[in-house]
Amino acid sequence: MQRYGGADPFTVVTSHQFCLLCLQDASKNGAKLVVLPEMWNCPYSNDSFPTYAEEITEPTSSPSVQMMSEVAKAHNITLVGGSIPERSNGKLYNTCCVFDGAGKLLA
Repeated sequence: MQRYGGADPFTVVTSHQFCLLCLQDASKNGAKLVVLPEMWNCPYSNDSFPTYAEEITEPTSSPSVQMMSEVAKAHNITLVGGSIPERSNGKLYNTCCVFDGAGKLLA
């Protein structure tokens, strides 16, 4: 899946909706493994990463991680979550989350 980098203003909600539609389509077409692009939930810009960074202390603490978990489970797919900007202990990370078909965070 690749997100179009058009001129529309970026919002996490539209990014999540776009991602959800692509994942549903991939699943409907028989995909068992889906890989999201790097920094799929934010504009790809170093200036944007602090603004869109999420804390991932548990799957439900991050809207993006929670959405990926729910989609992986609902469609019984292995989902490699590309990456999202993560904030932890005051630092930023480019974090990739992997989920099994039960929605369990594996890595």
